Amino acid sequence: MIKITKGNLSKLEDLLSESGFMIRYERGNFKSGYCILKENKMVLVNNFLPLEGRINCLLELTRVVTIEPSKLSEKSMKLLLEIQKGDVLLPEISFEKENTN
Repeated sequence: MIKITKGNLSKLEDLLSESGFMIRYERGNFKSGYCILKENKMVLVNNFLPLEGRINCLLELTRVVTIEPSKLSEKSMKLLLEIQKGDVLLPEISFEKENTN
């Protein structure tokens, strides 16, 4: 299980940023933890989520979106491989997904 730290949140943000996704933390009345705007490669994360919820959202997101490994740094690639292999486990928290095109 990944430790709930600001450093790990930063690593996940870097991984997605290197993949071309813009991450924004916004206040809103949306039920899910995140919303993907595919045409803009933008990820909106609910600003009201605590640190653990934000990490869980980004972890779950890395398993859903297509990430091009050629764009990643060595550090981010290592993290992505750990996530894909299942070495990084999500705590038992579920979110409803909303995909907006």
